[in-house]
Amino acid sequence: MPSVEADAHELDHAILNLCINARDAMPEGGTLTLGASVVNLGPQDPLRPPECSPGEYVRVAVEDTGLGMEPEVKAHLFEPFFTTKEPGRGSGLGLAMVYRIVTNHKGFVHAESEVVRGSKLSLYLPAVHPPPQPFTQKLPAEVQEGSGTVLVVDDEPMVLAFAERGLEKLGYRVLTAETGRRACEIYASRAQDIDCVLLDMVMPEISGFETYRKLREINPQVKVILSSGYSVEGVARNALEMGAADFIGKPYTLETLSRVLKRAHPA
Repeated sequence: MPSVEADAHELDHAILNLCINARDAMPEGGTLTLGASVVNLGPQDPLRPPECSPGEYVRVAVEDTGLGMEPEVKAHLFEPFFTTKEPGRGSGLGLAMVYRIVTNHKGFVHAESEVVRGSKLSLYLPAVHPPPQPFTQKLPAEVQEGSGTVLVVDDEPMVLAFAERGLEKLGYRVLTAETGRRACEIYASRAQDIDCVLLDMVMPEISGFETYRKLREINPQVKVILSSGYSVEGVARNALEMGAADFIGKPYTLETLSRVLKRAHPA
């Protein structure tokens, strides 16, 4: 099997995203299969998008025996905020992040599905010959390392995991909460240890804006970075005017997150 040149953290996150979506597509149980293979895509191969070069690719496939997708669902699969899940089960940003990660690595994603019989989502990444040098943990120059403790608040487990692992890679200590209520509990007990909060604005039960207000009641000087897939206008703008430190749009990259966090917490 040839190698690929990829950020191990981002690729791991992309595959995890596909596995979680496959699991959610099988509410009554089923079989989830992961596989890797090598494929050659020629100049006239209809599978290869025009922006991707012909040649050898490593294909990583995640297949389930779940509900499958109607053609109209499949057509919008990688659009931000498109989701077939129940309210509170995800914002629809997971597969959009997968798409961004893979295309940033000069690859593409292909979806196959049949209603009732299941789906197969494949990541295609350019193969590398000879294999790249052994990977070191040195971060790209655009990524800014830091220190301190960050509380990450997001109701979507995949986004939460991406931020947590990415920030740990940058040198931060990370606490996590999936609800605004839990975030306030953690902050109330550990405010003196938490340097910054990364707060999703769209959450069930307690909204991000209401969570921000409660955090300010605990500590008026709390540093909060607002996070949302929607525009900065509206409630996010109101929170910024109240004193929130910054705003980051979703889906975000580790590079962007590192820069925004460094602005809010320069230490």
